[in-house]
Amino acid sequence: MKDSLTAFTRKVGYIACLVVVLHVVLALVSLFLPRHVAMHMPLISFYRKMVVLGPYFQAFRLTSSWHLLVSTKQNGSWSSLVDHTDDDFKQYSRQPWRYDLLHSGDYENFAAWEVSVKDQKSIGEVSAQRHFRALNQYVVHELIDGPVDSVMLVYVCHTYRPDHKNYQVDTLFNYRYDPRSIPISKAID
Repeated sequence: MKDSLTAFTRKVGYIACLVVVLHVVLALVSLFLPRHVAMHMPLISFYRKMVVLGPYFQAFRLTSSWHLLVSTKQNGSWSSLVDHTDDDFKQYSRQPWRYDLLHSGDYENFAAWEVSVKDQKSIGEVSAQRHFRALNQYVVHELIDGPVDSVMLVYVCHTYRPDHKNYQVDTLFNYRYDPRSIPISKAID
């Protein structure tokens, strides 16, 4: 009896050590792997969002949120601006097993951020960017139902100001264009 208890304790100890080592390895990989690479690795992406604490909970990240707003023009009238990432997050909050809903928001914010950090301001300049072409392709094929005359993309940052107890909204870009005029993008590295 004592031998079987010792063997069982030893096995539990080995499993506990293996879990700790696996946790440390996944934590290090998820911390040091670039975000755009981690987005394409489901285990690392999940681990980064749900398990690893640290730089993701910095005050700046907690007080600021970025939103890509999309509006379409059909038959001469514009639709209201829609925040698909926010809608997906609300649906995920109601259905937490739908982890896939978070990936689309990550991609929208990644592509929109890449567009916003460039100095091009006109739609002619920005439409040459591969990130903008990829974002347009995503918007047209995933977010918009059917053909449209024009698209308006507005990328904003909401920053909570605790001293005033309100949000400051900064518009990072606002583009109106015909989506058919944008060339098809190659994959983003």
